[in-house]
Amino acid sequence: MTELTCWPLDNKEYTAEALGAAYAARSRGILHAADFTATANGDNTLTIGPGVGCIHPGTYWAAFPYLLANTQLTFTDADGTNPRWDAVALTYDKNTNTAGLEVRTGTASASPALPELRRDDDYDEIFLYRVTRPRGATKISADNIVDLRLDSTYCGLMRDTMDSVDTGVMNAAFTAFLQQIEAELAQLHAGTAVMTKGEYDPAGLGLDAAVQRYSCTKSGKVYALKGTGAVGRFKVPEAWSAGDTWTVNGKAVPAYCGADAADGDSVVAGRWVLFTFDGSRLDFNGGGGLSASKLAQATAADTDVLTGKKYYAGGKTIKEGKMPNRDSWGTTIAPGGAVTVPEGYHNGEGRVKAATWTKDKYLYLVIQYQGGYGNPIPEYAATVVAQGIPEPGFLAHYSCPGNSGAVTNVCNANMLNIGAYAGNGTAQITPLTYLYDIFHKTNHDPGVVYTLGAGVYCYRMR
Repeated sequence: MTELTCWPLDNKEYTAEALGAAYAARSRGILHAADFTATANGDNTLTIGPGVGCIHPGTYWAAFPYLLANTQLTFTDADGTNPRWDAVALTYDKNTNTAGLEVRTGTASASPALPELRRDDDYDEIFLYRVTRPRGATKISADNIVDLRLDSTYCGLMRDTMDSVDTGVMNAAFTAFLQQIEAELAQLHAGTAVMTKGEYDPAGLGLDAAVQRYSCTKSGKVYALKGTGAVGRFKVPEAWSAGDTWTVNGKAVPAYCGADAADGDSVVAGRWVLFTFDGSRLDFNGGGGLSASKLAQATAADTDVLTGKKYYAGGKTIKEGKMPNRDSWGTTIAPGGAVTVPEGYHNGEGRVKAATWTKDKYLYLVIQYQGGYGNPIPEYAATVVAQGIPEPGFLAHYSCPGNSGAVTNVCNANMLNIGAYAGNGTAQITPLTYLYDIFHKTNHDPGVVYTLGAGVYCYRMR
């Protein structure tokens, strides 16, 4: 006879495998439907309650891991792009000869699936729950937990496989119902169905979670708002005017729009206003434009802006400029002359031109000497005339007792300088350009010093 391992026999030693063989007919699963109950904690963890399960370390070997007190499992954050399905598994690790609860993290995908169930040379396991992780989720809610404990594909109730009742019909009905619930939840997450409170008010803010409609009336200079909620809206009953004030449910409060107090820019009759109320002040949505404090930094005056042009400075009242527009104003002045430029805007193209000295103009220079002094004192008289002018234009007369100083740019004609009197009865000139003396028929070059005696000289450019 070939001896086999047989349990239990008297006076025999046995391994755990022999004990497990006694339950080889027991299917994988849990003992009671209420075993290993899962509870969401409002974060990335689940609490798993006590229970007993059955797994198969070998073909003819059943083992029974059990939990006597609550334990907590931690999940990783969801993917930011695609959803993911994770699993809560009751696992036996054949390599380490240990059994326990663990989180099997799935793969993020547009069409997610559970991780592959491991029943091989290394592991044996059952899945208790599927945990759906919507994209971007950082916490687990009750509607993310899909119960697989009664699904014989992943778990089921442990039973004697020699005499069993097929639960396939019941499970198929339950699976169809579950798929319907999942479809509705998917619509909720996609925003195509009525939202649950967990979505529109996850922080439990109540009325403060949504915009509330307030009533608004105006009596005299007071706008009176009535309603509840930190975020509200109202329709402006009448136009705003300077000095108007605000009350909320009878309490006087200030009202602002951006950095400024609310005014006619933000409060317009017939318009809806969205606001936030913190119990002590109203903040109207809006602002971000030119505030009163910014306008106060604009210091332009009427005389700084062109006549007829509109501008803002110092406040929100529109103003009109008064600065004359001189455009390309210009004029011509005689050599040595001056002109007062009129105030106003000049476009940069205007010119003030000096009359040019041309060859048809002549400089008459008279040099004489006064007697009665140790050395005669020179007296210079200079006159400028031009062809076609009936009367000579007297531009300069350099004479006075003792006038012996130098004369620069005589008559401002840009023709010659007269040097200081040297006390020798002569005068010295230095041309500033090429000159011709029509009385004496002589040329004079620029930069050369010429000595002249008393007499009359008539110079023109050459």
